[in-house]
Amino acid sequence: MKNTALFAVALALFCSSAVYPQSQATGSQQEKKSVKTEPIKGAVPDTGQDLYLQLCASCHGKAAKGDGPAASVFKAPPTDLTLLAKHNNGKFPADHFAAVVRFGAPTPAHGSSDMPVWGSVLATSPVHGTDPVKVQQRILALSQYVESLQAK
Repeated sequence: MKNTALFAVALALFCSSAVYPQSQATGSQQEKKSVKTEPIKGAVPDTGQDLYLQLCASCHGKAAKGDGPAASVFKAPPTDLTLLAKHNNGKFPADHFAAVVRFGAPTPAHGSSDMPVWGSVLATSPVHGTDPVKVQQRILALSQYVESLQAK
């Protein structure tokens, strides 16, 4: 469990980053990709859209299609979050979404293990400390925002 928390914090550092290809001097060498890491700035926001842009967009993309700037460094592409309802008989899986955000993806069928656990990050706030009600509110706001992005 301790490794999971460390992984989540380390991956959080990637969230406000961008992918920059690093070309080699000769054309015969393969192009390498890396992620420029930068820590999250300021407190964790409370609105769903702000949470999404700060925590999710670098991997899932601004439009939630799975095409964020960091997406190319993962073995499995990030999930297209706009299709969650479509893949769940037209109903947004709010409880499952909240569980994945809080605890990570439990099985490969529900996403790769590259998905960070955001529960501990969402619990951190200089104003609210580790208030569990605030964590629930943030996860609900994030869930409602992603639900608003669902393909029609």
